[in-house]
Amino acid sequence: MMVTMKQATYHEHVNRASSFAKTTEVGLSAATVQRAWRWENWVVFGIALVWNLIMVWMIVFRLNLYLTDAMARTRSAWQVFFSADPKLSNIGFVWSPLPTILQLPLVLLPPLRAYGLSGNLVTAVAGAGTASLLNAMARRLTWPRLARYVMLAAFVLNPMIFFYAANGMSEMTLVFCAVAAIFLYIEWQDTRRRSLVVMMGLATSLAFLARYDALVFAAFLAGVLVIHSVPGRDGSWARTEGTVVAFLVPVVYVVLLWLFFNWSIMGDPLHFATSPYSNAGQIKYQLAVLPEIAQLKGDLLGTIWVSFDQVWRLFPPFVLFSATAILIAARRRDRLGIGLVALGWAFPIFSGLNIFAGQSALFLRYFILVIPAAFILAIWIVPSLPRGRPLGTVVVLLALSLSALASLGAMRDATEWGQWNDIFVQALFRQERVDSWAPERELAMYINDHVHGREVLVDDFQGYRVIFFSGHPEYFLATSDRDFHEALHQPYGKVTYILASEPKLEGTLNQVNIAYPELYELGGSWVVLEKEIWVWRLYRVVAPPN
Repeated sequence: MMVTMKQATYHEHVNRASSFAKTTEVGLSAATVQRAWRWENWVVFGIALVWNLIMVWMIVFRLNLYLTDAMARTRSAWQVFFSADPKLSNIGFVWSPLPTILQLPLVLLPPLRAYGLSGNLVTAVAGAGTASLLNAMARRLTWPRLARYVMLAAFVLNPMIFFYAANGMSEMTLVFCAVAAIFLYIEWQDTRRRSLVVMMGLATSLAFLARYDALVFAAFLAGVLVIHSVPGRDGSWARTEGTVVAFLVPVVYVVLLWLFFNWSIMGDPLHFATSPYSNAGQIKYQLAVLPEIAQLKGDLLGTIWVSFDQVWRLFPPFVLFSATAILIAARRRDRLGIGLVALGWAFPIFSGLNIFAGQSALFLRYFILVIPAAFILAIWIVPSLPRGRPLGTVVVLLALSLSALASLGAMRDATEWGQWNDIFVQALFRQERVDSWAPERELAMYINDHVHGREVLVDDFQGYRVIFFSGHPEYFLATSDRDFHEALHQPYGKVTYILASEPKLEGTLNQVNIAYPELYELGGSWVVLEKEIWVWRLYRVVAPPN
């Protein structure tokens, strides 16, 4: 394959990497150097994992923090094995399933089932894996060892990264899959091995199963592959078509498989996107709490400004490195730099489009991908700087390290409903335990003391926190159970208790409130109020409903 001057920059990096054994590891075979590379990646993974596990201990046991989505996914994993109606479909068909599926083998171990630690462990491993991938990229592009280690420290010690690498949410699983796809893209750009394109598709498919945001990322990556494969570089449109098809086949297959499962089990191929519990179903009450976001619907300029502001406040180097990479790539006609910038902006653009369409709240975590994207751009930029002038590398490392303060400030100011970034920052600095979900804890303990079987009817979309703190999913007849709707309309003789919530915000989606709209406020002759705390009322069923 002929390499033109347009692609010379990247291949200079790769040639330097390929001759690494000859120039810096004199006397060692290529195989020995490769083993050393792998060994170092595992060391980076291990160190990052230990740090993330320390933060798991800090979040769970020291600060007593439990995040909503993390608890919901862990509860779903429990219900696959330990509910009164155990089945694989208990993983749910609303949120992307991978974060729950990864917990399935872990929840079989009692120590990891306690406190929902299975979810925290998944994010800790994903965060460590991401650090290892960044090390592999930097070493591939011949970063000096000291600079590489400083860069990795700046990544794992960024507060946004170590919080989401320890809190059990889905963000870090998405980050790992997206970074893996970009790493494979960088490798493919040099070697043009078709197997790397297929692996890219698999990594992107897993990113989709981690968060639906990855569909825009997949579209951007397909476009980047087209740009890299146009005739003149590889010689024919057939090769370009084959490259894109090889990438898209795994992605399309996984998306169609998810649609098929939604259709065959839930009766609607788009159940995950249109059901009452989906993002589209929840957005009304979310925007009711966040009226300033509701005003952005249909406001293109306002959406662009707000999205850019989120990106800038969370991690300024991403914007600066994007501009720098574009200038370098344009001057040297390097397609890789343009591709990395495009992939880095895929997720902010997706979030902006959702806000513009009125289908999403403006949560800081939706923009977390800009942090690893900035590190990837830095990894590409540094070898492009003049040799023998370390000042540029120092500036890049300072920008990556000091921007942890920007991330910390963005988290502190993110007083978003239900996201807890600000609460985490405050609790971490004050070393104070957060009395998180005290009403649900008290209600769960009451149920554990008074229930000894499958006796409590609950809509687990809202009641998942009670199930989580109970630790006994088998005590509940929940939404995913096959006889839920029958018991909902004929509870007498089937359950002892029915759990109702205040019919406001997410309570408007609670199927108990929909079936019995006056139950929470007025009760009824067929129930007796057993326990009331915060927005919850636990009724004992004493007769058939009127």
